[in-house]
Formats: sequence, structure tokens, C-alpha cells
Amino acid sequence: MPEEKLTSRQLDIAYAALALIDKVGPQGLTTSALAEQLGFTTGALFRHFKSKDEILSTCVHLLTSHMQTVIMAPEPEASATERLRGRLLRISEASYEIPGLCSFMFSTQIAHVLPQEALVRIMSTMMAGRERTLQTLMEGQEEGTIRQDLSPEELAPIVMATMRHIIFVARSSFTDRLPFAPTSTELTETLIALLRQPEAS
Repeated sequence: MPEEKLTSRQLDIAYAALALIDKVGPQGLTTSALAEQLGFTTGALFRHFKSKDEILSTCVHLLTSHMQTVIMAPEPEASATERLRGRLLRISEASYEIPGLCSFMFSTQIAHVLPQEALVRIMSTMMAGRERTLQTLMEGQEEGTIRQDLSPEELAPIVMATMRHIIFVARSSFTDRLPFAPTSTELTETLIALLRQPEAS
């Protein structure tokens, strides 16, 4: 359900569900736990949503809408590597702002717990991110800033995997617990170094 069509109470419930999903994963969300967190009865939830599936679909809509805005945001005229750097840093910042994002991205159970429309929306968002990445890599190769020994199709999975790892690092606070864990900025700079066109010797 689009955010502009949600009531304030529905938004409260959806964001509470995302906060709970951040702790237990989408497969761990129960209406009883959500109602308890909100101070509702379970029956009160269903005055605002028809089912748990509708709550999950709304959560996915909020997440993907935010991520589409981040991934597809207008970018300044700059080299492909600079645009990729900015995009990765935006994703890192968004990861702190969106509870539940990491849990959805890394859950092995989402295909079993999400309604079909929510799965399709997640896949569409991922495909949009991949297509923009491919376009940026192609432009970088044309301008000579991205290495040309590998095709954009071969480089894109490396970029997408780094994006996923940045989200994981940002949400899990690994860098606070493990001194050797790379920060989002370090991951970004390593990726940019790997993507750069090597200088001729």
C-alpha cells in the first residue's frame, strides 16, 4: 500500500513491524508480538490491516520506496567512479535510517513468508539497482575511468555484492565489535580501487 494512502495509525504499525523485523527477521514477525510492542490487542491490529500479509506488504513497500529513492536519486555530473562512490555512501546512510532492511535482504526465508506482490516488488527494486549499475559501468568504460578487461556484466555482481555488504555492516554494527571489520567507507574505497582503469606501465 503506497505511503500516501496509509493512515497515521497504519504507518505507526508498519514502522513498528519493521523495527521488530530488524530484531527477529521477517519470518519471526507475529501479530501477537507486534500487538504487544504497540500496546494493542491482536484484534486491534486487524482493524487497520486485513492480515499479516498486508502488514508485510506494507513494510516492503516502505522499504523499497525508500531504496528506490536512494538508488535512483539524481546524481551530479561526475566520473562514473565518483557517481558510484556517492551511490554507495547514500546506501550506507540509508541503511542506518531504515530498520528491517538488512533482515529482509539477508533472510533465507522471505520467499516463504512474503506475499507474491511483495516479492515481486523486492525483485523489481534489485533489478532497477542492477540496471543503473550496469549503465554507470558502461559509461565509465567509455570515459576510460572503469577497467575494460572485464565487461560491465562481469563487474556488476562485484558492485552489487559490495552494496549488500555495506548494508550488512551498517546495520549489524560489526565495526564496533570487531576491530578488523571494514567500515562502509573502507569497503567503498576498496571497490572503487578495484574498478579503476589500471594505469599503463
